[in-house]
Amino acid sequence: MHCEETRINLAAHRSGDLTADETAAVDSHLKSCPACQAEAASLQSTLSLLDTLPETTPSPRVWENLSNAVDNEPRKTTLVSAPVIGAFGSSGLRWLRLAAAASILAAAVSFGYVAYVAKSVPVATISQVLPGGDLTPGRSFRAGESVTAATYTVLTVPEVGTLKLDKGSTLRFDSRRRVTLETGNVFAEIIPSGKGFEIRTNGTTVTVHGTRFGVKAGATPTIYVLEGNVAVDSKAGALQLTARQMATVGGPAKSLDDESLRWIAQNENPTLAMRLSNLPATMSRGGPLTFRLSFESASPAPVLLETLRDLPARLVLNITDPAGKKYLANLDGRDVSAVQARPAPDGRVRVDVSSAVILDCRVTLKEGFEQLGRYTLSISYEGSRTPTAPGTVQPSDPFTIEVRP
Repeated sequence: MHCEETRINLAAHRSGDLTADETAAVDSHLKSCPACQAEAASLQSTLSLLDTLPETTPSPRVWENLSNAVDNEPRKTTLVSAPVIGAFGSSGLRWLRLAAAASILAAAVSFGYVAYVAKSVPVATISQVLPGGDLTPGRSFRAGESVTAATYTVLTVPEVGTLKLDKGSTLRFDSRRRVTLETGNVFAEIIPSGKGFEIRTNGTTVTVHGTRFGVKAGATPTIYVLEGNVAVDSKAGALQLTARQMATVGGPAKSLDDESLRWIAQNENPTLAMRLSNLPATMSRGGPLTFRLSFESASPAPVLLETLRDLPARLVLNITDPAGKKYLANLDGRDVSAVQARPAPDGRVRVDVSSAVILDCRVTLKEGFEQLGRYTLSISYEGSRTPTAPGTVQPSDPFTIEVRP
């Protein structure tokens, strides 16, 4: 099924009025066509607005005026053949005209009301804002309105995702699925239902295909993609950018430069979580203890740890033995092997929302795990933070393990 036929069938597809074969054909086309996916999402949004309309009873004068208008309409008998008049009669034709007029009136009223509701329904709401400006969390914006961020601001767009604005940035909401960046920086985190969302700036349109990406306004806008992909259309031509690519309009795609994300790091101070997995419930006296350790972040801004060679020495195992005694144990490079790690240009390990660091650890202590019973353990990081990549690292949740003979 091609695009035109699919779009014709979208309303019937939503209402369940297609045959099983037709439904399967529409579903198959939607899976592989981002443009029709966006059309389907737009239709869903419009019909959802219709569902919110209250039931109202028209004034009797509406129907009276409509009937009078039909009666006073000049007759053009040349447009109606004799067989049609014979089938319906003159009274029947009057009601046909009345019904047609009523249908047109209903459609016009519905369209006008939906357009009114669409303009009055908020398209974005502030979920987070740093102190220093007049914006507050919970403030909403409607289509046609603009927001200027005096400080770092995060907005939630229903069924689309979140938009992060750098201080001094101005964003206009053209609709729920299209915005215009007038000045500054915006970083978008788009959920799957937000495919087709557009950011426009200075003659350039960036269309989302499910991704995390940023746009910097200017005479030659810059687009940078952390995850997923976007389509960039401008007077200079079209360009596709994929994960960890960036480009200035008119230039070629190149590797993502962390400098583009510095403004997010400075405002969010990202926090890394240390998570443990593959933990045994029991172990033999003396060890070894094996587990998997990951560093994870919810921020697109990078945090830089040590190099893979130096990182193990920064990991500390916090141990409480069965008698309640607490002691610490450092790991070394022989205890740790990398499963997944993305190095920065200077060799340090890089962590962001799309790049976790995963390490397999095998710990054998010269003195430890000798007592039988239940131990409580956690792991922490004692590395240094760098001015270019601020962030904090939270220790892992504690876990217990029983040492047996």
